[in-house]
Amino acid sequence: MPKLNFDPTLKRMKVLSQNDKDLQNRWGLQNGRVDAIESWIESSTSFYNLLLNEYNRLLKESDFVAKLGNFEATADQLNAVKMAIENLKKLHNEATAEKGQAQEAARLRNEKLDELDDYATELKAIAEFAI
Repeated sequence: MPKLNFDPTLKRMKVLSQNDKDLQNRWGLQNGRVDAIESWIESSTSFYNLLLNEYNRLLKESDFVAKLGNFEATADQLNAVKMAIENLKKLHNEATAEKGQAQEAARLRNEKLDELDDYATELKAIAEFAI
């Protein structure tokens, strides 16, 4: 799985909140890593949507914000990461669509080759009969 620049933010938040299970539950930080790209994109998008939508609520977690502040996790940085995830999702969807189109083209090609093979077999049988 590719490492993007938002991995450190999520890791920092998990590490800095490891002694506060209530905080981890409120922010969905207790979940493990997801390896399937679709699930990974979805969980990352959900995390950053929650984080950005509730940024003011996060600021009320004064002890945690003090720790997080050492790593310059600003709203602008979080928005940039969210945009990178959304761009990755768009690219993944395009690649999936192109893969589907290629598979359909290969299926149609194979179908035509089968038809040609049937025709050639029939033509060969007729030619042998005619001789």
